[in-house]
Amino acid sequence: MQDGENIEGGEHFEVSGGYAVYALILLSLCFVFDFVDRLVISAVLPLIKADLNLSDAELGSLSTILTLMVGIFVIPTSVLIDRWRRGKMVALMVLFWSIASGAAYFTKTFIQLFISRLFVGVGEAGYSPGGVALLSAMWPEEKRARVMGIFNTCSVLGIVIGLVVGGAIGKKYGWHAAFGIVAIPGFLLAIPLWFLKDYKTVPLKKGEEKPNYWKTYSVFFRIPSLVCAYLGLTMGVFINNSMLHWLPTLFVRMRDVDVARAANMTAPILISTIIGGVAAGFIADWWHKKNPRGKLFLNTIILICYGLFLGLGVLFVKQSWGYAILMMAGLFGSAHVTVTITVTQDVIHPGMRALSWGLSFIFMYVLGSWSTLFSGWLSDLFNLQAALVIMAVFGPLGALFYYIGSRFYPRDAEKVEKVKLESA
Repeated sequence: MQDGENIEGGEHFEVSGGYAVYALILLSLCFVFDFVDRLVISAVLPLIKADLNLSDAELGSLSTILTLMVGIFVIPTSVLIDRWRRGKMVALMVLFWSIASGAAYFTKTFIQLFISRLFVGVGEAGYSPGGVALLSAMWPEEKRARVMGIFNTCSVLGIVIGLVVGGAIGKKYGWHAAFGIVAIPGFLLAIPLWFLKDYKTVPLKKGEEKPNYWKTYSVFFRIPSLVCAYLGLTMGVFINNSMLHWLPTLFVRMRDVDVARAANMTAPILISTIIGGVAAGFIADWWHKKNPRGKLFLNTIILICYGLFLGLGVLFVKQSWGYAILMMAGLFGSAHVTVTITVTQDVIHPGMRALSWGLSFIFMYVLGSWSTLFSGWLSDLFNLQAALVIMAVFGPLGALFYYIGSRFYPRDAEKVEKVKLESA
């Protein structure tokens, strides 16, 4: 249990309802373009493969290095976010990743493109933890899951835009132009982010001006529901990374379409993910009132369904009804992420909220980053369809972790002391 000032009621700091909505819109827009810049590469993989003569393992490494860098740098950036200013750190990161993404326009070799994607990952490392910490502070706990549902599913909207716009630009102007054009909005969004209202940094212990932050770090691993949520999330993201990276290419190879058509076929599947992610937030808030274990038990059901529908859809991808099953799978694709975000905020001291969500990136991106490289290797060994069917098996495994975590969650959430947050 962390020390703090006990208060009655919620922990969110005082901003008007209109400003809280403004912050949600602004931070959600940034999340959109975070994933536009991250996933535009998936739309143009066949063009890059033909131009640079790369293997599927090399193509997979371009996504692996980005997510690995997110996982490596998320802890130091999250510490800076929690102990400095959340809005300003987010603004700097948006600017950094936009520069790195735009730099891919000038690349001519695999190594140059690899380095560009590496620095995109460095820039994207702390944005989501910073955004989650700000939104958790601005919105009361009883509305937190639905707010995180809206925020998180904006990443899927970014993926859709990245795929559709990237595929259209790549088809007409080439893959270099796709990277250059999608980087532009980030430069504009960094400006209002710099001036976003923030709350004062919360001492981790009463009267402690300069706490030993690393001494308190072990607290995360003493919260069983949090650790299980991290592990369940990792299994789900292990599937997601592979599917997002390879699904347009699967359509190119199995349905004999061009990159623009493949991106357009992928988009409806991802749009269904938005519906499922937002719905999961509302269902989680409702179920939590009925059953304190409801949030993580909901995730158990979500990942079982996700793995089942995804495996069947990929297996029968040539059939029209196989595509319909992939649409069903999309409903569950990001839903578990929405719920997990709220859990990482519910069971930890408010002074460590960015780090709580940021730590999940170690699990998701250091462990999960290898999924695109692994699935690319499986594709070279067998074929891409077989590789993605194998990846779907991680769904039920993640469900098991979420189920175990649901048994500890009520106790862990009850232990957290409430502290009053003040505007900076």
